[in-house]
Amino acid sequence: MTVEDVTEAQWNDKVLSQDYVAVDFWAEWCAFCKRLAPVYDEVSNEVTDMKFVKVNIENEMGLAQKYGVQGIPAIKFFCNGKEVGGVVGFRTKDQLKQDITKARAEGEACVANSSDIKQ
Repeated sequence: MTVEDVTEAQWNDKVLSQDYVAVDFWAEWCAFCKRLAPVYDEVSNEVTDMKFVKVNIENEMGLAQKYGVQGIPAIKFFCNGKEVGGVVGFRTKDQLKQDITKARAEGEACVANSSDIKQ
């Protein structure tokens, strides 16, 4: 699955209106962000029922501030517009998959509660 960059103008459509979304907050100058990028891309290809996006904090400072991003890379997980988890720092592939599993456990009620609305 292609990981796309998301702007504040696209945020509601690409993140808040989706079931499960992983958002990687990053910056060009961040060495750990560059190390995480191929891991994030690889996991996005394996976890096909979750949307994966990126937000460049240099271009989208408002989103970074709104969601309390103080260190990068930061990955935040959303379920139907609700933040259901997050991690800061470089993650291995296995760690990122564990993070996703944990976020899904937090988000199960979120998806269950929204399924009536979507029908």
